[in-house]
This record gives sequence, C-alpha cells and structure tokens, in this order.
Amino acid sequence: MLRISAIIAVVSLVGFAAIGISSAQAQQLPGKNSCSLEACVATCNKRGTVRSCDRYCERDMARRGCR
Repeated sequence: MLRISAIIAVVSLVGFAAIGISSAQAQQLPGKNSCSLEACVATCNKRGTVRSCDRYCERDMARRGCR
C-alpha cells in the first residue's frame, strides 16, 4: 500500500513539473522585443523561467534576425 501511494505521488509531481515547464516556455519575456542581449538576459534572469538565459536569448535573437 505504501509503494502504491509513493508511485501515485511521484507520478503526480512529474505531471505538475511537465505542466510548469510547458507554461514557462509559452510565456514571452518583456525585454526580448529589443535586439539587446543584455536586456534579454537580465529579464530572463529576473523571471527565472529558463535555465540558461544566455543561450536562450542568443537563439531567440538569431531566430528574429537580430545581429
């Protein structure tokens, strides 16, 4: 019985983590419309929704055509 409860708890926590990740990726960072890497990284770090803000901002800026 204890094992079943533990499995249910782990499965529910994994489900909540997956929901949190998908919603965090869907949010738009407010400073990312400018082509300033520093502003994007600062905003990203403040929000804390992405693990590696440097790589995230570089890829996002390249995708949008910023140089």
